Parts: sequence; structure tokens; C-alpha cells
Amino acid sequence: MTTPSQLHELARQGNPKAISALLNQELKSDGLRSKTALKEGCLHVVLESDDRVPDRARCLDVVRVKVVNLEIEGVDRVRVYGRRSGEEKVDWNQEFAVAVGGYSNLLFSHSHGTTGSPEMDSPSPTPTPPPPKPHPKHRPNLFVGLAIVVALILVTIGGFVLLQQFSNDSDTSNDTSDVEKRWFGYAAIADSNRRCSVFGSP
Repeated sequence: MTTPSQLHELARQGNPKAISALLNQELKSDGLRSKTALKEGCLHVVLESDDRVPDRARCLDVVRVKVVNLEIEGVDRVRVYGRRSGEEKVDWNQEFAVAVGGYSNLLFSHSHGTTGSPEMDSPSPTPTPPPPKPHPKHRPNLFVGLAIVVALILVTIGGFVLLQQFSNDSDTSNDTSDVEKRWFGYAAIADSNRRCSVFGSP
């Protein structure tokens, strides 16, 4: 015969019969029986009652507290099913995540018209994906604002440099005009001197 401490140790190791036996001790006063299966990190717990649909809130409280206290190895989610004995379809099912520190979060809930509880030997059900993360609200981006300011400063500096270059080019062209005037002046003088010497002017 298994002692209570051995039963707890087996349940901690993920033994479905030991988990079910401990849950049955808690639920016996409510007229409920449990069947459990452990598949891919999810503990499936089917709760049955002979005369009525199991009370969802009471069942979830008992299962949640027991599973969290047992700290079952390899269990990160629990799905609980409620139905009348002998029926294939479950009246409700609910899944929650087992979190550190004894708290858990509701992941999935469904009532009436579900396809039924998982068969203990059937392939693992498809896990419910976690809810999507909310998108962050749009905020003004400091980087974009800073880039715009820097671009405006660069455009202003570039315009100033171009204006200075244009001004310098104008001054240089004026200097070139003076040089050209002087050159043409000297050339004209030299040309007139040459003409004088060719024609034999005194």
C-alpha cells in the first residue's frame, strides 16, 4: 500500500494515478471523481458527477490549489473538464497556466457544446496559443525628430557655403576682368609700338 508521502512524491513526478487519487480526496465531499492525463506539459483533469454538472468555480479552485501546491514536474498548463458521468460531451472546460509563486492565469474557457474530454490514450490535443501581445501605442520618435533638426542645420550650412562660394566666384570673375583689361591694354600698347616700328615712325 502506498503511504501519503509516497503518493505525494509520485504526484510531484507527474504520475496521473497519484494526481487523480489526491484530487479525489479533495473532491469526494462534492460527489466528484477525477481522471487525469499528462501530455506535453499540459495536465488534463476530467471531473465527473453522477447527478449534476460539476460546479466550475469550485472545481477550478480545488484543482488550481492542489496542482500549484504539488509543484508537479513538467506541468506548465492545466485543462479542467466538467461533465456528468457516462456522457461523452463535456459541459465546460477551462485551461490555466501554472505560474511560479502559486498564482495562475486563465488561458482558455469553453462551455456547452464542446466536443468532449480528451481520451486518456488519444494523441495530445493541440495546445492553445497564448493571447497576442498588445501593440505598443505610437509615440513621437525622438530619433526622427533629431534627424530632421540635423538635416535642417546641414541644409542651412550648405546654403551658406554655396552663397559664399558664389560670392567668391563673383569677386574672382571681377578680378579676372581687371586682369583681362590690363592684358588687353598692354597688348594694345605693344601692338601700337610694333606698328610704329614697322612703318618707321619717328
